[in-house]
Amino acid sequence: MAMIGPAMAVPVVGTIAAVAVAVVGTIAAVAVAVVAAIAAVAVPVVAAIAAVTMPVVAAAEVSLALATRARTFPGLVIVVMIMVITIVIVIMVITIVIVIMVITIVIVMVVITIVVMVMVITIVIVIMVITIVVVIMVITIVVMVMVMVITIVVMVMVITIVIMVMVITIVIMVGLALGQHVKVVARS
Repeated sequence: MAMIGPAMAVPVVGTIAAVAVAVVGTIAAVAVAVVAAIAAVAVPVVAAIAAVTMPVVAAAEVSLALATRARTFPGLVIVVMIMVITIVIVIMVITIVIVIMVITIVIVMVVITIVVMVMVITIVIVIMVITIVVVIMVITIVVMVMVMVITIVVMVMVITIVIMVMVITIVIMVGLALGQHVKVVARS
């Protein structure tokens, strides 16, 4: 029993360690892949927005300058300003969405990591409890064996003493009987 406990505990600990390392590695790989995918999507989106925005802003600046100098086309100026504001709002919304996605992914990764850590800690605690139980069982068995051995030794000692007393008693009785016989023979 003393050999079965550690022999079973070592492979279990090794398996748990291997699973924990694999889980952490998978989480890291997924996190890197997600961040890379977000970057791959965000960079073209930002580049496209910039490519669309720059000419519009430049045209808006030219139109606003011409309208300011000539004091004409107020409607065009208003339209251009609305377009610029709309583009800026769209850029802000897209940026906020990307930031929320990244924060959400980070929170999910943190939660998954915490869950994995709690699982590993729970498994370690379970292994510790099992080890303690096995140690208590082994100690109990050892104590029982020692008690049995001591009991057997005491019984052997008691039996030996009883036999010795019986032998001594028999010897004394035989001696007394022989003494009486010798006295009878001597008188006769």
